[in-house]
Amino acid sequence: DHKNANNNMLSSTISINSNNDMERLPKMQAPRCSHGLVAYENKLFIIGGYDRGDCLDTCEMYDPVNNTLVEINNMHFRRGRAAVTWFDKEKSIYVIGGSDGHEDLNSLEYYNINKNEWKLIKFDY
Repeated sequence: DHKNANNNMLSSTISINSNNDMERLPKMQAPRCSHGLVAYENKLFIIGGYDRGDCLDTCEMYDPVNNTLVEINNMHFRRGRAAVTWFDKEKSIYVIGGSDGHEDLNSLEYYNINKNEWKLIKFDY
């Protein structure tokens, strides 16, 4: 079926490492589109997005040195099409706006990397 075909495709994704060797990337917990992505401290943080129309609150961290992909804590809201950035002084990743799949969000969440913890800030307008 379509879901299995897509998961099989994800599990066979490859990368070329610095030695010009091909290696298989770890499988993501769910296929994603319209997700946020930020590189921080030599790791990639994959934030929210959509899995075939279902908005996600899940997040993952990819370590290219060790070729590992681990789940990190979920955000407070399901969120796709959001802006993502990082702030080095606080060692935090910020996710702003986006959509929960039904309506646009007027909130910001930030992830403390050291505590593996999300905090929520709502905006009034």
